[in-house]
Amino acid sequence: APPPPDEASSASSSDSDAERSYEDAARDWRRLEGREAALRDERASGTLAFAREMGVDDLSSDDEEAGNATGRVPRHWYEGYDHVGYGLDGSKVVAEAPRGALDLALEADDGAGGMTVYDALNGRNVVISARELEQIRRMKGGAFANPESEMYGAYLDVASSKIEATPLSGAPEPKRRFLPSKWEGMRVHRLAQGLAEGRLKTRAENRRLRAAARDPDARFLAAAENM
Repeated sequence: APPPPDEASSASSSDSDAERSYEDAARDWRRLEGREAALRDERASGTLAFAREMGVDDLSSDDEEAGNATGRVPRHWYEGYDHVGYGLDGSKVVAEAPRGALDLALEADDGAGGMTVYDALNGRNVVISARELEQIRRMKGGAFANPESEMYGAYLDVASSKIEATPLSGAPEPKRRFLPSKWEGMRVHRLAQGLAEGRLKTRAENRRLRAAARDPDARFLAAAENM
């Protein structure tokens, strides 16, 4: 039997509420406000500036400045045009004029420590700071990019430097510590058997044999005996 009209209307209303788009619902800005508060605290304490300098912050991205998005196409295709490609939004990427040798020489004498290189793909002059040059040098040498990074942290000596009143482990001593090693006995037996059979020589015998082999008279006598 079909449900009563009241129940049917309530079911249809609940279905319509479930199918309602999330855009019609009220926004919950608490999470965003918490993130902004955390960013304010990081800016005030200097943590955000240090993280941005180290390149470990989540606010900067290399994809934000994509520049020329035409891909790997021959550059001579754009020789007769006033642009070198197109960006992600379809706008033309107008190339800047490369800086002259005089400007680069004056920049080198400035003492800032950086340098300017020309990005031919995106058609712009890129200023590389002294820290970025140091990061490039370190990465080419196989080291960490940031000099502040430590591959091995400070050694934390937990047990070896302190004499404790009680042992770290209460397990009983194993039986193997009070018995001779079976594998060491087998090794000693093989060495003794090799010495008895003449397959192994002692160090004194090896030195004597090497000295005899270097003696020219002994080699001459041995050759004469074999003739």
